[in-house]
Amino acid sequence: MNTAHQSVMLTETLEIMAIKSGSVVIDATFGSGGHTQALLDQGATVIAFDWDTEAIERGVVRFKAAIAENKLFLIHESFSKLAEEVANLKQTEDLPISAVLFDFGTSSEQLMSAERGFSFMGDGPLDMRMDTRLAVMAKDILALVPEKQLEQLFREFSGEVHARAIAKAVKQSPTPITTTAQLVDCIAKVTHRKAHGLHPATKVFQALRIAV
Repeated sequence: MNTAHQSVMLTETLEIMAIKSGSVVIDATFGSGGHTQALLDQGATVIAFDWDTEAIERGVVRFKAAIAENKLFLIHESFSKLAEEVANLKQTEDLPISAVLFDFGTSSEQLMSAERGFSFMGDGPLDMRMDTRLAVMAKDILALVPEKQLEQLFREFSGEVHARAIAKAVKQSPTPITTTAQLVDCIAKVTHRKAHGLHPATKVFQALRIAV
């Protein structure tokens, strides 16, 4: 099965943006570089952001030539730092911005990588960090956040109806919950999976991804 991430509605996006050769475009969510490649193919200069360390590392290799030619500026930061980083870049580069592109969400590559802990579909460490320069992982949140605040996190970030029971089960676990499989088992003990519908761990994992 091919799990490589594909940019969704790429053709439609490019048609709407109508980028002209020589334009400067910000790709605020670089990811696997699908949009960036398409923009470069249209003759644009791209300023791309991503706080996923692995995405940046892959991008540096894949787009080595474009980076060397100053056709691509690849920045290892969240798009929340976009204005600040672009202002810094403009101090040394003449880069009049024509458009900004956002493609929100977690990619299939990230979800399918068990060792990153984003998904409950495989067993791996409860990490969930996009930026591995950060110190706090999902397992640290489960260990350090008090039960009441953990309940609030599950409820507010995902609408989890069993937030109280899950938070209590996590905090009363006889051993620290450090893997995705352990967390799934903990959730399963206090929820009831329906024959059709969301996996019982879906919303808790969503909440933790947001929190991390």
